[in-house]
Amino acid sequence: MDRELKKILVFIELLILIIILGVLGYVVIERYTLFDALYMTVITISTVGFEEVHKLSNVGKIFTMFLILGGGTLVLYGLSSITSFFIEGELKNYLKGVKMKKKILKLKNHYIICGYGKTGRKIVEEFLKLEKEFVVIESEEEGTLELETKYKGKVLFIKEDSTKDEVLIEAGIEKAKTLIAVLPTDAENVFLSLTAKSLNKNLKIIVRAVEQNNEIKLKKAGADFIISPVDIAAQRIISTALKPGVVNFLDVITNIGGEDLRLELIRINKDSDLDNILLKDARIPQKTDLIVIGMKKEKEMILNPLSMTILEYGDELLVMGNEKQIEQLKKIASGEIKDRSVENIKIQL
Repeated sequence: MDRELKKILVFIELLILIIILGVLGYVVIERYTLFDALYMTVITISTVGFEEVHKLSNVGKIFTMFLILGGGTLVLYGLSSITSFFIEGELKNYLKGVKMKKKILKLKNHYIICGYGKTGRKIVEEFLKLEKEFVVIESEEEGTLELETKYKGKVLFIKEDSTKDEVLIEAGIEKAKTLIAVLPTDAENVFLSLTAKSLNKNLKIIVRAVEQNNEIKLKKAGADFIISPVDIAAQRIISTALKPGVVNFLDVITNIGGEDLRLELIRINKDSDLDNILLKDARIPQKTDLIVIGMKKEKEMILNPLSMTILEYGDELLVMGNEKQIEQLKKIASGEIKDRSVENIKIQL
């Protein structure tokens, strides 16, 4: 909740409290009726200067002086908070926040990115290119301001501490597919992993390890995948030093014509045209322009599978291509796209 809105709510609560105390005071001290006591309290707090209902005793006058001081100070505080809420754009920001919360509530099978540092920024850029649904949780003012000004509503974000249960629930963790933890320290990432796993046991958690010796702790905390930037950088440097030609080749084929190519495992569903068919008859390269590099059959990974390999329900195809091509194969593998001619070449098991 915005700071200025909290101030207004505090003002309302204190105002109600002072009115109750004022009414009780006049009833006890001056023996006023409840209505007269309420009337006297309101005109005293608002300092309008109307004549009192009945002549006050000395104790009543002292009580009224304290009521004026307390009420007057509270009214000034309330006016400043309300003015700030409207003039400084807090109302506009609050309405934006309400709209964003409604959008987050509609998300399903989405990604939650916790942390908007250097790594988080890169992830956000890539997810936007791939048109993935995601929410960013960032506690720092600088990060949330950048998300708001740079992306102008294209990125859903929550300005809060991502290790809190209520914040993760607000981000839709119970319906999320994956949580990506890229907080500044391993201690924060450990606590976040524990919290996230307790809220959604089926959630896939990917964590960036700042220190290598903390990988075991992160694994025990519930992280499914631990990415160590140090290890990745070291492997890249070693590969470049020992096999520069191979590294250059991989860089070239994954960026042909300025277009990013990706590797992806795609699972074959039971209703798919790819179930119970030979790899050569599936004609994946002809239909999607993808390159089939390998396949995962049960727990075995097969590289460069033979054309006579039988594709079955549950198999996963390792392919390389751009996002559009990969999405096309996903639709075929899920059964969303059907080809009647395939029925004639299905293998009866």
